[in-house]
Amino acid sequence: MSDALATAADESLAYIEAPDGQLLAILTRPVGPTVRGGVLLCPGGWFGTVTNRNRVYIRLARELAARGYGVLRFDWHGVGESEGIIERYDLDLPFTGDVAAAARFLEGYGYGSVSVLGVCFGARSALAAAPVIPSLRELLLISFPVPTTETASKLAYYDRKLSVTHMLRMGLRRDVVAGLLDTQMRRMYRKAIRTKWRALRARAGRAAQPRSVRTRLTPESLLRRLQHLDEAQVPVTFLFGDDDVELKAFAQFGMGSVHVQCTSPTTSARVNTVAGKIHGFESIEIQDLVIDHVVSQLTNRAAVSGSG
Repeated sequence: MSDALATAADESLAYIEAPDGQLLAILTRPVGPTVRGGVLLCPGGWFGTVTNRNRVYIRLARELAARGYGVLRFDWHGVGESEGIIERYDLDLPFTGDVAAAARFLEGYGYGSVSVLGVCFGARSALAAAPVIPSLRELLLISFPVPTTETASKLAYYDRKLSVTHMLRMGLRRDVVAGLLDTQMRRMYRKAIRTKWRALRARAGRAAQPRSVRTRLTPESLLRRLQHLDEAQVPVTFLFGDDDVELKAFAQFGMGSVHVQCTSPTTSARVNTVAGKIHGFESIEIQDLVIDHVVSQLTNRAAVSGSG
């Protein structure tokens, strides 16, 4: 770890115009001797904020800034202080617009190249946005999720559970009616109804607009994306914990053995692992491992490419 870390004094608040509303973002300016480019941090779904769990994104951003990188971290639309509404995270509907808008912000700030790091849902969104980021230099995809039967069934379950019909049926239950006598429960009911109403209005408003194209990821489509990035000379690295279920799913997805360092003989994309379980950043130890790995990879790549 560097002794000359960036601090809050090296950070500034920004609001980024994106398709679904303004995104709250924090820019950490480089404090190292040279400016190496920009790094965009795309959060996961459940901890999709500018800090992430245990402030891991703050620590990572300040470590990278000490090496000369400008780092942007942001909230997804509908999360934290960002505008917009989010109903759920769907791997087949990545937030391409959010990632592209954040990358444009970094480009507009004067960073000639942008490395994009995504975690879980953020990794899926980063890969989807890659073709529309002209200055893309490198992709680091952490705990990259691939569709499985289990995730598909969960999405279907929550879609049914949050439907209007389900809410109306719940309203007829005795325990729910009894809850109307309790002030706290009434407040919770009002919040649930307002949230659903806003979501329905947003959905109706989007009906007249071009909708996001649902694209189910397949082994063939993933390989094609990696090959296109290879042709564009954009390095791609997948990073998993060796105890991550995502690692096993990735291998079963048809991307080859995870014990070798490439996903396919036809692409130079690499699969790296660290000891433990990355998904969820459940311990300080795994957070430190990931920070060290990311900082080392970016700085080593910059040294090899001769960027200064």
